[in-house]
Amino acid sequence: MKKRKIKKIIAISGVIGGILALNSVKAHAVELTDDLSNDGHEQNINSRSSNKGQVVNVDSTYLRIRAAASTSSEVLGTMIEGTRFNIISKSDQWYQIQYNDFPTFLRKHFPYKVQKISLNAGFTCPNRDGTKGWGGCTYCNNQTFNPDYCRTEKSIATQLEEGKCFFAHKYPEMKYLAYFQAYTNTYAELEGLKRKYEEALQVDGVVGLVIGTRPDCMPEELLQYLEELNRHTFLMVEYGIESASDETLRRINRGHTYADTVEAVQRTAACGILTGGHVILGLPGETHDTMVEQAGILSALPLSTLKIHQLQLIRGTRMAHEYEENPEGFHLFTEVDEYIDLVIDYVEHLRPDLVLERFVSQSPKELLIAPDWGLKNYEFVTRLQKRMKERGAYQGKKYRDSEKRVIFAEDNFTTE
Repeated sequence: MKKRKIKKIIAISGVIGGILALNSVKAHAVELTDDLSNDGHEQNINSRSSNKGQVVNVDSTYLRIRAAASTSSEVLGTMIEGTRFNIISKSDQWYQIQYNDFPTFLRKHFPYKVQKISLNAGFTCPNRDGTKGWGGCTYCNNQTFNPDYCRTEKSIATQLEEGKCFFAHKYPEMKYLAYFQAYTNTYAELEGLKRKYEEALQVDGVVGLVIGTRPDCMPEELLQYLEELNRHTFLMVEYGIESASDETLRRINRGHTYADTVEAVQRTAACGILTGGHVILGLPGETHDTMVEQAGILSALPLSTLKIHQLQLIRGTRMAHEYEENPEGFHLFTEVDEYIDLVIDYVEHLRPDLVLERFVSQSPKELLIAPDWGLKNYEFVTRLQKRMKERGAYQGKKYRDSEKRVIFAEDNFTTE
């Protein structure tokens, strides 16, 4: 077995959203020129980038990723021992690195900290109102992700102002993205949609929009309006894909096909609009192999970001009733380690430049039936990274002949 080639060793005191500090401490970053894969074949992981680094000798749980070249600056995320990264450049006592998580993705667009504020703008869905079905998706209860300030009797501006108060006590200089999250936020007549979007953009401190919707609810005239809006403000459209299997989509009463997803994502990205996707792992009828296969299928789409989370059974939903009637038809990830291994397999098959916004979702305990792991998002990510190190795993490792590099992500809503 060949030994890993080491170009030089750099002692670091912290990891900064693209920068490593040079100091005489125990934690180190190792700069690599070649890497040894698990199968024994040595591969050049750096042929299209600058030098590759790896965190080693970590005494504590992790190294912090910070927003500026100072150990007192804002923490954006963490790296555990064994995490690999691309070194872009060196400036004084800091190395700029590549760490492709969602907060760092946002920093490419904004020179300040940005936080999403969820909104409930009073929309519905075509599979709720009879247009394509009744009752909505079988797993859905929007109460699981609506904060207390999200109430339809409140205006968009009021929800945003209350959301700002919720976050501003910790980061007074923070800016905000208005996140149209509940239900289908493009499912209305155009003029009404424009009024809601533009009301949000008029709120002080709001610097852009994130619009959650379904792939069958993006009419051409709306897309043309969003294309123009995108020229003047930050905009991301986030599609609820959920699954690449039409059989699964029918079973959960989505009311659209995967072909609808392909068309919507391609049309949106072709307009120059940042396009995100959302999938659920563990939907009934899907196996480990079919879920991992889905990663490669989604990688063919021009997605910029992807949210992943586990299936959660929520009280009051049709799926919860189905589970009571036939629990054998479900495979819930009651053990978090099983889900972690699935996520790693999934991530290894993803396109390596996809920004992974999150891996788990947390529903209120009073609504959640299962699974309940008792972990915060950042705790899950730390365990995921540790397991990835143990397995020698990284995003894109099994994605065709793609460039090999690590991409970890952390939920933008969590803080240490």
